[in-house]
Amino acid sequence: MQWVAQLDGQTPGIRVNDGKVDPVGRFVTGTMPEPLSPGVWEPAQGALYSLHGDHVVRKLADRLGIPNGLDWSPDQRTFYHVDSLDYAVYVYDYDVQAGTIGNRRLLLQLPRGRAMPDGLCVDSVGSLWVACIDGGRVIRVDPHT
Repeated sequence: MQWVAQLDGQTPGIRVNDGKVDPVGRFVTGTMPEPLSPGVWEPAQGALYSLHGDHVVRKLADRLGIPNGLDWSPDQRTFYHVDSLDYAVYVYDYDVQAGTIGNRRLLLQLPRGRAMPDGLCVDSVGSLWVACIDGGRVIRVDPHT
């Protein structure tokens, strides 16, 4: 194993969580806080980063809870991620050439205290499939309705 990059200003108690390769090969990952106690996390400590081919790390977003379930729309113009701590799925405009996100919007808000959203994937027609922990369910979401 060889280290290829390090997150700048990494705060103690923060760790890398989910990661995925974007449509052109950049590695995108989220960071999250370690729990303060079982099931309790400090809010707004997570972030999204991308690792480019030149081994440069760029911060895409911060002040997130627990970023999870990263994926892109079939046309590569939209980026989605779960924020488990917010019980939410967020959507952004995605610039595939630059590898940047913008125009964050809430796509789905689940009730707190029930099934926590965790993983996410996008199928070939653009539907999102959100896996929930502590509730044993998968939710299909049409982002256009």
